[in-house]
Amino acid sequence: MPEVEESNALHEALKKGHTEEASKLIASSSEEFLLERYATNSDYRDSIHPSHKSCLHIIAAMSQEPQAVKLCRELLDRVRDHRKRDCLLNATVMDEFKENEQTLLVVVAAIHIAAYNGNAD
Repeated sequence: MPEVEESNALHEALKKGHTEEASKLIASSSEEFLLERYATNSDYRDSIHPSHKSCLHIIAAMSQEPQAVKLCRELLDRVRDHRKRDCLLNATVMDEFKENEQTLLVVVAAIHIAAYNGNAD
């Protein structure tokens, strides 16, 4: 999966909650663009498990579940190569989660992020 130093336009639209813009970018972008992952924290870049988030990780963390489900389906429909889709679905990142006044650093896939945020669909 392609990694980039900075987040791309789709990552930025998703992080800002601009779901219509994100939907248009998904519809008009190449598979390579949709699969790009960006380094989320310089502290993790040199670790055993560097943290490179994909747009699917950002979608999974969205609080608006209907929009997240819609964008997830749109994204997965655009990634036609089943190996690339599997790679996207199984890609993991180092992420922080709050649990009982503790901050946990955990390696997670997008499905873990969605479940943690209560996005069952």
